[in-house]
Amino acid sequence: MSKTDTIHDAIVPVVASLGLDLYDLEMNRGILRISLTKRGGINLDELAQANNAIGAKLDGLDPFSSRYTLEVSSPGLERKLRTPEHFAQAQGETVKIRTIESSGMERRLDGLVVDASQASVTIETPSGDRIDVPFDSIERARTTFAWGSEKKVSPSKAKVGAGRREKSVGRKSS
Repeated sequence: MSKTDTIHDAIVPVVASLGLDLYDLEMNRGILRISLTKRGGINLDELAQANNAIGAKLDGLDPFSSRYTLEVSSPGLERKLRTPEHFAQAQGETVKIRTIESSGMERRLDGLVVDASQASVTIETPSGDRIDVPFDSIERARTTFAWGSEKKVSPSKAKVGAGRREKSVGRKSS
């Protein structure tokens, strides 16, 4: 059993006891990143409570021979997709996928997740094409979020000339 599997098995009950779900666990260069979710969203107080509980569990388990940093967070709106379960949870969402060069597929793919199995994900591109992407062809993937593409007019500028003041800079009047 790998170190991450040991940690995973140890913290899942801790996370579940707090009413949260483990989204992802990643160990990289002395940083243990744990992403948590909850139906309806997760807040900072819940993340802080989870950080304390997970930290206490890991202190008792002592899985590392050297120092490490524990990061507990939510995966966010634009989250990494690394497992078949991540892709299944992202059905109906827009994703960006980068394939490995040797896959023979287009290198960058954007589209809507329409299906996911244990072997691949099917996305529908903006042109309406459906592409089946095997997981072993994916270098990295993430969900994307459309950040308000329409320009909004502030209420103060909606009324023409209302409360508007112009100022000249660098001019002297005689």
